[in-house]
Amino acid sequence: EAEQAVARLAKRQGEIDQLIGERTIALGKRRAEMAGLLAALERLALRPPEALLAERKTPDDTVSAVILLRAIIPRIDAAAAALKTEIDDLAALRGEATKNAKQVRDASTALKREQQNLQAMLGEKTRLESERRTAAQANATQAQKLAAQDKNLHELLEKLEADHMPREQAENKRLEHQAGKAS
Repeated sequence: EAEQAVARLAKRQGEIDQLIGERTIALGKRRAEMAGLLAALERLALRPPEALLAERKTPDDTVSAVILLRAIIPRIDAAAAALKTEIDDLAALRGEATKNAKQVRDASTALKREQQNLQAMLGEKTRLESERRTAAQANATQAQKLAAQDKNLHELLEKLEADHMPREQAENKRLEHQAGKAS
C-alpha cells in the first residue's frame, strides 16, 4: 500500500514538473512579447500629450494614433489579466509540487520505516529459528545420551540378574540340602 502511494505521488510529481516546465516556457515567450509592448507604451508615456501635438504629423495621423491607442489598451489589459492568471496558475502548480514532494518524502520515510520493521522482524524470526534448531539439537543429543544410559542400565540389570541367578540357585540348593539333613 505504501509503495503504491509513493509510486502514485512520484507519477503526479512528474506530471506537475512537466506542466511547470511547459508553462514556464510559455510564460517566457509571453514575457518577451509583453516586454516589447511595455517598452513601446513607456516610450509613449514619456512623451507628454503636448509633444504629440507639436510633432510634424498630420491631424489624421495624430487621430489615428489616438484611436489605435484607445483600441489597444483594452487588449493590453486583457493580455495582462491573462498573464496574471497564468502566473497565478504557475504559482499554484509550484505550491502543489512542493506539497506533493513533501508527501513523497513522508511516504518514502514511512515505507523505509516499514521496511526496517520488516527487516527487524525477519531478523528476530531468524534468531528464534536458530535458537529452536539449537534447542532441538541439544534435546536430540540429550535423548541419545539417555537412550545410551537406558541401554547401559538394562545391560547392567541383565548382568546383575544373570550373576544373581546362579547365586540364588546355589543358595536354594544349600537350603534344600540343609532341610534334607534336618529332616
